[in-house]
This record gives sequence, structure tokens and C-alpha cells, in this order.
Amino acid sequence: MDLFFNKGLQKYLRGDMKAAIGDLEKAIGLDPENEKTKKFLIKALVEYGAEFSDSKDYASALPLLRRAYELAPGDAGIRNIYTGLEGSLKAEDKARRQREQSMMVFIISLILVIGIVAVILILIITLRRNSEAGTAATRQATDRAVQLTKQQNTEISDKVNQLGSGIKDILTNQMERVLSMMEEQSKASAQETVKMAIARPDGTTEIRTDINPHIRARANGVELIEETIDDPETGERLIEPFLSDVDSRVRANAGKAMYKFNKEKAMVVISRMCGSTDAWMRLSGAWAMGEIGNDIAINALIPMLEDLRDFVVKRAISSLENILKAKGSQLEEEMVQKIKRRIKDARIQRKFKE
Repeated sequence: MDLFFNKGLQKYLRGDMKAAIGDLEKAIGLDPENEKTKKFLIKALVEYGAEFSDSKDYASALPLLRRAYELAPGDAGIRNIYTGLEGSLKAEDKARRQREQSMMVFIISLILVIGIVAVILILIITLRRNSEAGTAATRQATDRAVQLTKQQNTEISDKVNQLGSGIKDILTNQMERVLSMMEEQSKASAQETVKMAIARPDGTTEIRTDINPHIRARANGVELIEETIDDPETGERLIEPFLSDVDSRVRANAGKAMYKFNKEKAMVVISRMCGSTDAWMRLSGAWAMGEIGNDIAINALIPMLEDLRDFVVKRAISSLENILKAKGSQLEEEMVQKIKRRIKDARIQRKFKE
């Protein structure tokens, strides 16, 4: 016993704590009741454990402090050190799991983003090549895009398990590249418009510019992003390019989608649409306000009941009626009656049928 004790003492003095503890454990094994050996072993265990603890290596420190606590369960100081260290290790483990979960969410979001944007690009390019196919081609291509996206969502969990530690940087770079491609494609497509003259009952003619399948593809792409993405930062980044789209339908869809990710930015865009000098922008803005249906939307729609263009007024009426139907029970009775009264006045003034 003295042999191992002396060896342990010499190694302790040289700073070789691991070897010293090994010899002292042998000594205490030969004479478990030897208080001198026990106290010195406890001292070495606590000091060596403290070294690991100071460097935040709680996993290495805990077994040493646990052994010291086993040797001196009645020592309040050692007990406090051990329980405190155990708590730190649990906190560190919890933080690690949270980081892993956050990384998993990040990876899943990026895979979703890349997949969705790729589908949108394919959709736009396909429609550019087949614009003569018209509405049927748009509907079929959009259905294919939605199906592909849903299918991809079900495969994401399996794919994530195969990803390496460097995937975050790789996916981030890929996402930025694809987003840049999408923005360029959107700008190019926005310049392609197909105009159609629509005869109205009063003999006037309106020019519609939202019949281009490329425009519908962008609008449908925005809807797909809104339905699929939940992360605010990712969603806002994806929708942002479409907020300045030259087409009213695309911009309105983008404003409505942005409301999910950044309400203030969305309301600014849609409010500007409602006050635009372009009647089609006002029409689409009125639609978006009806979809959102908050107090700002109501206060924006009521003045639009006096718009110079009948089709804008009809859209404002329809949006207000939709709001009453969906959220009427949540509004104050005074506001409900005001909306109904203003709608009735607009119908009488414009001679609209109920």
C-alpha cells in the first residue's frame, strides 16, 4: 500500500495527475479504510476535475468529481461541486441538442427552398417555351410543380440523415445562386406581356395584361412559396423580388404572401398598390386587402368604393363582403354597420345589382 501511495505522491508532485490517481486508487484498494490515502486521493480527484471544469470539459471532469463524492459523501463542499458540475453538464447537453435541432431545421428549410425555387424555375422556363399552349399548359405545369414539391417534402427527413457537417455552407451557397437565377428569370419574364382588349357593356375597352402564362407562373410560384415555407427569414428573402413585379397580380400575390413573413412590409406594398394611378394595380391591391382583412385593409378598402373605375369598386365591395363573412363576428358592430352602409351606397350610386 505504501509503495503505491509513495508512487502516487511522486507523480502528483510532478504534475502527472492521471497517473497519480491511478496509483492512489491501487493503494486505497489495498487498504480501503486508510484515511491518509483516502484524503489524498480525494484531493487529487478534485484538483484534476477542477482543471477539466475550468476548461469547460465537463464530460471529463464529472467522473473525477463523482468518484470524489463517492469517497466523501458527507463532504458538503465536494457535494456542491459535484452537483453543480452535473447541472452544468446537463445544461451543456441541452444546449447541444438545441443547436442540433436548429441545424436540422436550417438544413430542412434550405432543402425546401432549393427544391421550390428549382420547381419555379422549371415552371417558368417550360411556359416560356410553350406559351402558345395557354391556360391549359399553365394549369398542368402548376399542378406538376405542386406535386413535385409535396413529394420532395416527404423525402426530406431521409435526405437530412445523410448530410455531412459541411452541408450548411454548401446549401447556403446553392440557395443564393438559385435565388439569383430566379430573380433574373423573373425580371426577364416580367418584360414579356400579352395584351388583350376586353369590350365592356358601356362600349369602352379595357386592356388586360395579366393573361401571359409567364405571369401566371410567377404568381403561382409565389403562392407555392407561401404555402410551403414557414421560416420568416427564408420566406421574406424568396418573396422580396416579386414585390416590385410589373404585373399587378404577381405583386398582389407577393404582398399577400409577405404578410405571413413580414406584416409591416406587406401592408406598405399593398397600400401603395391601392393608391396607384394604375387601375389594375388598384384592383389587385383591393383583392390582397380582402385576403388579409385586418383593420388597415378595411380602412383602405372603404375609400376605394368611390374609385373612378367600376371594376375596382366591384372588387372593393367583394373584398369587404369577404371580410364581413370571415371576420364579421370579430369586428365592432359600429364598424360592421359602417361597411354594410358604404357597400349599399356604392351599389346604388353605380347601379350595381345585389
